[in-house]
Amino acid sequence: MSDQENKQESHTPGETTRNDLFVLELCFLIFLLVVVTIAIFEATTYKIVSSRTPFVIMIPLWILLVVQVVRSARTSGDQTLWHRAMRAFRGRNTNFRKINSLAGWIVALGVTIQIFGHYIGIASFMFIIMWLVAKQKLMTSILVTLVTTGVIYLLFEHGFGIDLYRGMFFRYLAGYRVF
Repeated sequence: MSDQENKQESHTPGETTRNDLFVLELCFLIFLLVVVTIAIFEATTYKIVSSRTPFVIMIPLWILLVVQVVRSARTSGDQTLWHRAMRAFRGRNTNFRKINSLAGWIVALGVTIQIFGHYIGIASFMFIIMWLVAKQKLMTSILVTLVTTGVIYLLFEHGFGIDLYRGMFFRYLAGYRVF
């Protein structure tokens, strides 16, 4: 490792450098590019009338994302970009680790909603994030979770007349064989 690289690596553990933020931006852009690409392929399965709107929105978005990724990669000109990206993926970038942690929690929320429905998913997600992650008091976490879930229930079920998804587990209990 050269003196230049050692000097760049010697920043304090909590310090965010421009290259670290650049790696986060590039990873986020690539993630969005993958999601939009999947959505474009999914839109091809729609009838032509239904697929026009997604194509009108997603094709320009996909082009803009590709242009931004190429532009960002060119302007970096930093030989340590690959090194910084590998550090981030190994968990040595605090911001990247926080973002990955939040993404994991959101994936867990999606799985919980799929299995147990919106109300249990939202309530469990809020409680776990508030109590375990944010380290709020137990009573505060329970109270906020119950009030927020109750408000969501009243708004959707009674105010808007929209039945939120109940989940596969409750559909199974109701006699549907979804497994």
